[in-house]
Amino acid sequence: MPIMTTEIFGLKYPSNIMEGIILLWCEGYYLISILIFFSIIIPMLKIFSIGWLCWNANGYGNSSIETMHAIYKIIKFIEHWSMIDIFIILILSSILKIGKLIQIYPSSGLILFTLVIIFIMITEMNFDPRLIWDRINNK
Repeated sequence: MPIMTTEIFGLKYPSNIMEGIILLWCEGYYLISILIFFSIIIPMLKIFSIGWLCWNANGYGNSSIETMHAIYKIIKFIEHWSMIDIFIILILSSILKIGKLIQIYPSSGLILFTLVIIFIMITEMNFDPRLIWDRINNK
């Protein structure tokens, strides 16, 4: 889905995140393109990690408590950077605006992407880490 629509001289160009990453990489903005790429990968990894922790905390998996605790600590560390991708998009759009020649508008994909990030943050806040340690008593 398009994240933002760029209007140049009256022509509208919708673009999604992957198109933006490829365009930035081809233009030589390697650091920004890598940051935006990780802004896609990290939420997906967080979703899978929280799901994996829930699966193992309920006793279905065979993972050790130390492994589960380490993954939980990594998720909590990354939690502080959850909204950086939205800020990167806003900063890029403000940099690219040049008077009345270029206009950048958010599209429906940005709203959905923001909702996914908010959903992940709510999921992280509601995960009880005591479930990891309760496995000791259940064994």
